[in-house]
Amino acid sequence: MTLDLIRYEIDIKIITKRRFDMETYEIKNELFNRLDATNLLDEPGAALYSGDETLTKGTYLFFGLNPGGVENEIQTIKQHFENQGKLNEYCDGTWAPGGNKMSPGTAPLQKRIQFLFASLARNPRNICATNLVLKRSRSMMELPNFQVLAQQCWSFHQKLFEIVDPDVVLVMGNEGFDFLLTKLSNKTDVFSISSGHGDWMCKSVFGRIEGRERNIVCLPHLSRYAINKHPEVVEWIKSLTAGLTH
Repeated sequence: MTLDLIRYEIDIKIITKRRFDMETYEIKNELFNRLDATNLLDEPGAALYSGDETLTKGTYLFFGLNPGGVENEIQTIKQHFENQGKLNEYCDGTWAPGGNKMSPGTAPLQKRIQFLFASLARNPRNICATNLVLKRSRSMMELPNFQVLAQQCWSFHQKLFEIVDPDVVLVMGNEGFDFLLTKLSNKTDVFSISSGHGDWMCKSVFGRIEGRERNIVCLPHLSRYAINKHPEVVEWIKSLTAGLTH
């Protein structure tokens, strides 16, 4: 390889990175405007759980219910959003489940989501992830009016749908699934399969949400459901992308 060719390839990489940085800046500015409209910027919580590199077209979009207990529980949604960059909460976050501080990325919920994401997208950092409610609480019991707060955050999520344009939307917990059902039109009947854990079920429904048809998949909350022990469920999720047209 000649020196001129090496310099050319370096220049291309620099130009590509600058273009990505500019596009990311514009996207995050639009997302911030949506956050501002929620009137929740100064509440403790987080907007994105995945890094900036996931703010692009992707097969999956993942919704948790709301941010839970972490080491810094007073960090506001605005502060988290402004300082995030490449931080992935599921891989890099220092969480304190039950008040017990753990090493980054080692909490049981983090490990299970890492398994799920890596199984679906090879790299657990490649799936865009957020929560339907952006405000933090240590438990759902401390979060009254989940449906109201989810609606308050919906404009932000509409922008994520526009950016990621997912084929499959993943959500943890029945509360989140029930909320997304209210956003679906022309939907099929809900299809259920065994989760492999007692009488817990995994569910899916196909319908139109935010501009086109998508599959919505509901999993038991992964703080309690060890999906790494049920690879057949992951294979079922993968099968739902087959045959989708945009």
